[in-house]
Order: sequence, then structure tokens, then C-alpha cells
Amino acid sequence: MSHPFLTALALVLTVSGAASAQCSPVAPGLVGWWSGDVDASDVFCGNDGVLKNGAAAGAVGHVAGAFSLDGVDDHVSFPASDFDNASTVGFWLKTSTANQAVIDGGPTFFTWRLGIDPTGKATYHHFRNGIGGYIQLTGVSVISDGSFHFVAFTSDDVNDRIDLHVDGTLEATYTETSVLFTGWAKAAPGDAKLGLCDTKSLPGPLYFQGSVDELDLYDRPLTGPEIQSIFAAGTSGKCPSPAVFCTAGTSASGCVALISDAGSPSATAASGFTLSAAPVEGSKDGLFFFGTSGRQANSWGNGTSYRCVASPVKRAGVMAGSGTPGLCDGSFTQDLNALWCPTCPKPAKNPGAGAVVQAQLWFRDPFNTSNQSTSFSNAIEFCVRP
Repeated sequence: MSHPFLTALALVLTVSGAASAQCSPVAPGLVGWWSGDVDASDVFCGNDGVLKNGAAAGAVGHVAGAFSLDGVDDHVSFPASDFDNASTVGFWLKTSTANQAVIDGGPTFFTWRLGIDPTGKATYHHFRNGIGGYIQLTGVSVISDGSFHFVAFTSDDVNDRIDLHVDGTLEATYTETSVLFTGWAKAAPGDAKLGLCDTKSLPGPLYFQGSVDELDLYDRPLTGPEIQSIFAAGTSGKCPSPAVFCTAGTSASGCVALISDAGSPSATAASGFTLSAAPVEGSKDGLFFFGTSGRQANSWGNGTSYRCVASPVKRAGVMAGSGTPGLCDGSFTQDLNALWCPTCPKPAKNPGAGAVVQAQLWFRDPFNTSNQSTSFSNAIEFCVRP
């Protein structure tokens, strides 16, 4: 599931003898990632955007390519996006123009908007369900200075809070205390637009002139350190997806099984997405299992392995081991598309298009000195495309 621009971003470059910042690991909860490198495609989940009225991608960006918008009628629409689940929206922007809107949740009902006020500072409006009216947050830093800045806003329905971050720093926050409050408004599916802000109840120009790079969407509010990590990575950007996470256990023979992927996960394709794990204990059975309830890191008995996939989980079939007993020369490979496609052996295990899946390998380790006779690889997270 490689992408030429994303692969390049994963490299750590050395300039004048000093190492640049490394890429930022993809935080849990990512549901959309529009890099702007070559087009409006969603490089994480396949919810592609559409370039409208001359909007362009591939302009010089902060990480690689960026969206370029003319401030007249250019914009990017997201007809199949998950902005209705957005709890964090973040991106790099570059402009020399103050007093303009950048992105909002669309015209269907009152939602949210991020723009730049007349003094060149980030300004964020969010509508309050149950009460009515917008809360407005305004940043401290001037971002209309012709340089790239990282802007992120979060909405937290658990703590009734909204935050505005600029260049990795929390610059404004608000916590709602009214008993009438029922949550922060979400965009209806397909309504959010980049560069065209058509929430008519809010003032200001409707179009954005400048560049936007690495537009990200998360279904949970990122923490301050997570936002700081994206900013600190700078031109190295986020690490390529899928994201590998958690720690692999060490087996009785010293095997540390690492998981990897190839191809593209799909809800309909009959093949083309394989998970592999190696090295594992030779000649010992194993299986891949997966779920959609998120990441965890629960100790597996008193050994070194962790159960990294939150319950409930689904299991692929048990596979016979390869290699030599007592050696770390075993490996496992399985095509998950060929397991769960609609006409494949286990269609009920199909997570569905748009699902964010966590997966891991379990394998037998009978001579492990812990109170378990099995071990786990590390884990991987990916989004299932249509």
C-alpha cells in the first residue's frame, strides 16, 4: 500500500551533517488524509476529494505537494468524507491575505468554520447544539505572513471543550458549562469544503487564497502532545500509512515477529492485500486476528507480548507453521481481501469500506517461560477502501 510521495516522507534526511526531524507517527483515530501531493485523493481511506473550478494540487507545499486556491472560486469538496465524525481537523496553510475563511462544515446546518481574522490571526467558530449560537476562538500568532503554519482545532464532546492550536501551541480554548448543551455540531456528510466556506450565518469572504498542505481528519480530539508531534515533524510530515504500533513479544527462541503489509485493503476486491509476519518460531501454528475498536497494549500474562487489538476481534484461519523447531525461521502471510470479500470464504468478517482496522499475529510458543504458551507480533492499523 505504498505511495511514492509518502514513502519519500518517511526518510530521515541529513543536511549539513545534522539530522532533520523524523516523521510523526500516525496518531490513533485518523479517518482522512488529503496530502495534496498530486490530486485530491485521500491517501488513508480512499474518501477522495474533488478539485473544483481550477483548484490545483501538487503546488510547492510544506511537506511535499499542496493544494493551491485562488481566492475567487477555487475549492475542494469531499463528497464521501467522514467530516461528520470530525473531532480534530488539522493542516498546514500559507497565505499573505488576512480576513478570509479557510474551511467549514457547509451550509446544511450550523457547524464550524476555521478562518483568518482581519489582523491575520486564526479564528475558529463552532456551533453549540442544544443552546444555539457560535463560540469564537481567536489565536495569538499572525498566520497571514506568507509562511507555512500548522493549524488544528479540536471538539471534545466528553469534556464539552473546543481548542485552537497554532504551530503546536494551544492558543485558545473554551469549555461549555450550560446544562442545555448537547454537543458540538458536526458537518453533514459531503458538506465540508476546503477553500469555500458557505455557512452564510458567519461573516467574511467565502473563498481562500493561498496553499493548504496535509489536511487531516480524526474522529477523536487529539491531545496537545500529539498535535505538537505533527508540528515538530515539520517537512518530514506524518509517517506513511498503514501505521505499525505496539511492541512485539520475544519468544522462547528469541524471535521478535514484526508485521508488515503489501497492497491495498478493500471491502470488495477478491485479492490484493496481504499481511506478513516474521520471524516467528519455526514449525509452530499461527493466525492473524483483527478488530475495529481501536488500539491497546495489554500485557499477555507475565511474558513480553502485548495484546494490541481491542476487543471484540475476528480471527482468520489457523495456518500451519513453516521452518525449523527451535529456530526463528518461520513466517506467515495471508491475503485478507481473499478472506473477507463478498464472494470469498468469510464475507461476514468483512469490516466494511471506511473501517479503520487494527490487526496482529498470534502464534504458538510452547516453551515460553511465561505463564503463556503463545506470543504476539506487533500490530498494524489500516483503513479499508471500497
